[in-house]
Amino acid sequence: MKKWLLIGVLLLAACADDGVDTSQDIVTDVDIPVSDGEETVTSSVGLNESYYQSVIPYELSPSRGLTSTNMVSTYNIESFEAGLLEHSKEVFSVEDYYFREGQVFTSDIVRGYLSRAYSEDEIADMSDEARESSGAFSNMGLNPSVQGETNEAVIAENYPRYLSHILEQNYMVENEDGEYELEGMTIGLALNSEHLYRSDNSSSTQAMAINESDSVSFAEGAIEEILERLRANEAYEDIDIFFAVYIQSGRYDIVPGKFVMTALSPGGESEIESFESVEEEFELLPATGETIVSDAINAEYRNFNTRLTEYFDNFSQTIGLARFKDGQFTELNITIPIDYTSRSEVVAMAQHVKDILLNSFAGIEVEVVISSAHETYAVITKDSDDNISYYVFD
Repeated sequence: MKKWLLIGVLLLAACADDGVDTSQDIVTDVDIPVSDGEETVTSSVGLNESYYQSVIPYELSPSRGLTSTNMVSTYNIESFEAGLLEHSKEVFSVEDYYFREGQVFTSDIVRGYLSRAYSEDEIADMSDEARESSGAFSNMGLNPSVQGETNEAVIAENYPRYLSHILEQNYMVENEDGEYELEGMTIGLALNSEHLYRSDNSSSTQAMAINESDSVSFAEGAIEEILERLRANEAYEDIDIFFAVYIQSGRYDIVPGKFVMTALSPGGESEIESFESVEEEFELLPATGETIVSDAINAEYRNFNTRLTEYFDNFSQTIGLARFKDGQFTELNITIPIDYTSRSEVVAMAQHVKDILLNSFAGIEVEVVISSAHETYAVITKDSDDNISYYVFD
């Protein structure tokens, strides 16, 4: 079962670095440390069939670590990474492909792509030294130029920083010689839902909401530009390249963002076949106000809470996060925050949750986590076929 979110304390990450690198758009030879062990893949025995097997020795991405730096919260990080794997299965089946962390986009390339583009006028007004130090010579940036504007409020309104992060995943196949070759690539684009800035006369951070339709239009152009740069390298001319676009939730939101679009360029093609909309929403339960959550779902969730509190008073309220895809309720994550008193109580609560789930949320994937602020004590899961399992940690 997919783990979309473990609701906990909101962790804020720093904003993306504004620095621009002067390296080439796509490197042809990336020097990645590799173990001396012979390449193989992990076993699928005992694993959920929906998981990819991974190529080992395991190679870390040369841009590893930037996700936590560039995205605004752990909610978005977990949702973005898990969702990218899920959407990749639409193109790269788990039966035919093996997973490897992205090896093409280095940290310098990602930072360069996240920087702002420079207009011809901006470059013309720079000294050679300024062009070199700013990266204007290579002009790799995908975020829009500010067109010489210096007022931060005007920049936020007219030239927002759309692109927050790029995450690459590689999909491998085994050739006749038993070697694993790159046959597919997924590129995830994480966009901001708000532009953060400080005005000239204020020390506090301001937030300007970014229009979603403008973000989607920007993403289409960014995807076409990334595809052109990749296809210019003969190493990536004939592989399938899949894109998925994610819009983050706000920095103070306690729900994740959502995927809004995907696109595919089959191997040998230099253009995108089509941009496909993705309908996805997350809602806290019980929901209030204007919401996609039906009265029946709200009632079932409240009944879950009631049946739990009838026998356990070591918590006040569970926290539920419902996922809707194409308008349908598909997944539910529930956190039960407790003040730990004894393992016996945790075991009893896990057993009772299992009993409640036997007659609740039919056909819905559910994950229930019993935890305190610092530790997880038990996990209960139910798949879409209503098979239930649970584990109590020692």
